[in-house]
Amino acid sequence: MNQRGYAGKGPRVLLQWAAALTVIVTVILSGRWLVSAGTEPVYDVFLDGERMGIVSSPQVIRAWRDERYGELGSAAMAQGMHSNLERLLFVEKEAFFEGAEDGKVLTALGRKLQIVVHAVEIRVDGRIAGTVSDMDTAFSILEKVKAPYLAEAAAADPGARITAEFEEQVELREVPFERTEEAGTPQAAEGADTLLAKLLAGEERPFVYKVVRGDCLSLIAVRHGVLQEEIRRLNPQVKGDAIRVGDELILSRPKPLLTVRVEAVHTQQQPVPMGIQYVSDGEMKMGEVRVASQGKPGLKQVTYRTVTLNGTEAEVRPLGETVLADPVPSVVVRGTKKVPGQGSGSFASPVLEAKVTSVFGRRWGRAHNGTDLISDRREILASDGGKVSFSGWKSGYGNTIVIDHGNGYETLYGHLSRISVKKGEGVEKGEKIGVMGSSGQSTGVHLHFEIRRNGKQLNPLQYISVPAA
Repeated sequence: MNQRGYAGKGPRVLLQWAAALTVIVTVILSGRWLVSAGTEPVYDVFLDGERMGIVSSPQVIRAWRDERYGELGSAAMAQGMHSNLERLLFVEKEAFFEGAEDGKVLTALGRKLQIVVHAVEIRVDGRIAGTVSDMDTAFSILEKVKAPYLAEAAAADPGARITAEFEEQVELREVPFERTEEAGTPQAAEGADTLLAKLLAGEERPFVYKVVRGDCLSLIAVRHGVLQEEIRRLNPQVKGDAIRVGDELILSRPKPLLTVRVEAVHTQQQPVPMGIQYVSDGEMKMGEVRVASQGKPGLKQVTYRTVTLNGTEAEVRPLGETVLADPVPSVVVRGTKKVPGQGSGSFASPVLEAKVTSVFGRRWGRAHNGTDLISDRREILASDGGKVSFSGWKSGYGNTIVIDHGNGYETLYGHLSRISVKKGEGVEKGEKIGVMGSSGQSTGVHLHFEIRRNGKQLNPLQYISVPAA
């Protein structure tokens, strides 16, 4: 009985379970349909692996990011800017149990925001001279510093091979500037024109100057290109214009931050002097000359290097030369035949161990046509060979000798105390002709010596060498 009852209930139980399962599946499917039909997707936001929250759309973040970038301006955008926002990750999901929190996520991202802008530092001997936006701008500025000196060298010799470098160590270094919400906008790069002007103008470089005899503040200021007020400012110990020899003054003057070294290799042709080849002729009178053949200068090609520092010549060095044409010397025949009373054309001092007391030219308001000589050696010697054309007293000159050298030259010896030769007598160069004295219009014992050519008074010191007294 019981077994038959249990067997009868079995099919009904199975049907009940099947109906229940159908209802559950229907409810689940209906719920999923309602969710998919009535909700929009949302996005989990991750930055460097850290979940920042849920936003309604990636466009919300991108618009906020672009706004932050825009605050930096176009200059920063051109400097190779980037930020950690480039590493954002968005994961789409369905907002079934939680909704978007755009504001909260943006606040969290603001705290995490890091913007890096790249710029280029120009360093001179390790010191930062300035910062510009990019390498091209930095190279352009440095080339503009060199440009005027290169142009000057090229104008001086268009055919020269010219190079320009900096004496200082110049380094271009790319550096990042980081921006956070706390730090604010990154440091801006300088304008190219501003930095160029700074490099050219330089900076004040103080140095010490020691006062020497003859110095005054105005002279020191002009000589070193500084203002007197600047000297007083740097040297408060100076009262008024009072300075003394040996005082040390601090001076300053601007010095360019960069020194441009320009090397130019020049090649040019230069003449080679032809020179003179002398030939003696015993049949010609001494002092006579004759050009037997006219020479011709040679030609050589010379290569040399010049170095300038900021336009000032610092070095000229020959690198080599090549002879293109040998010079041909002129041939000059000189007479060696000695003729009595004939001068050589070469003059010697008429007084041994002489010193000059008065020179040729204006003296006491009138012409002084000779040179006055003194010496402890009183002998007067013929300055060159010739024939005595005058021997005796001459107004103003006192005891006087005049020698005609037979080649257009005459010499006069005045104020003698004694005359040792007669008119018409031939004398040799260096022969004693008299004794120094103070005859005539004389202020003391000395020799008044004149040289004339074809009657014209000449400066004796252009023909003889005598030190001043």
